[in-house]
Amino acid sequence: MNTDRLSRFLRLIDLLQSRVGRTTYQVAEELGVSKRTVYRELRRLRDAGVPIVYDPDKGGHVITWNRRHSASAPSEDELTWLVVAAHISPLAKSPKWGPVISRCAYGILSSLSDRARERATRLIRSCVVDFSPLESGYGTSNVLPLVVEALARRRRVRIRYRPSNASEKLGQTLLSPYRLAGTCEGWFVLGRSSFHRAVRCFGLPQIVHGEATDQSYRVPQGYCRDVPPALLIRTCRKLVQLPDGALNAVDFPLVQGTRR
Repeated sequence: MNTDRLSRFLRLIDLLQSRVGRTTYQVAEELGVSKRTVYRELRRLRDAGVPIVYDPDKGGHVITWNRRHSASAPSEDELTWLVVAAHISPLAKSPKWGPVISRCAYGILSSLSDRARERATRLIRSCVVDFSPLESGYGTSNVLPLVVEALARRRRVRIRYRPSNASEKLGQTLLSPYRLAGTCEGWFVLGRSSFHRAVRCFGLPQIVHGEATDQSYRVPQGYCRDVPPALLIRTCRKLVQLPDGALNAVDFPLVQGTRR
């Protein structure tokens, strides 16, 4: 399964778990796809065991998780890989989320059998990651966890950023993050800037300070959610080829998506 389809499946499951019934048309509008695509994806999820039903009282499709239709518990092998993935994630170095990730990882480890726990511990000790290049790739203010949390909660962030011209003053804007891209050259966030009144792409090292807000946002229907990840990253990488390097805020061309 490609990344775009997986992302659509996860978004669809998230919509139908909200206890608010949604019609096929509403789902299509939310996902930016055709009704035919929604019917196809609903059928595939049902075939995979996801209990999606049409609830007439709620006027739409919902997921009814219960004992009869419960998701299977992950195996010890799957939990082991989850712990290892958490260990090598740059978010594990975040002052805010690092302790949370460690606590969850230790909780998972304690639930494993002695043999599985020994194997997971051996894997963790064998994976040595130098986070210094990654840390330099998301700025001195450690904004990577801030952007990830904003994406999860759909909350705007107020940022101060370094302009491409070093002689200019720091810029300020309210950013609605749409997507985050990580490359070997660094991290980039794509979103709507209130100052520029347009969708912009910022290199995270450019952001010298960021703070969360309580202001929510919605990704506009005209925004192309299905931009292929490879194309997104390739476009972000072009930023480092600009005369002033990666620390530029530029107009992003992949925002004129069409409904399907």
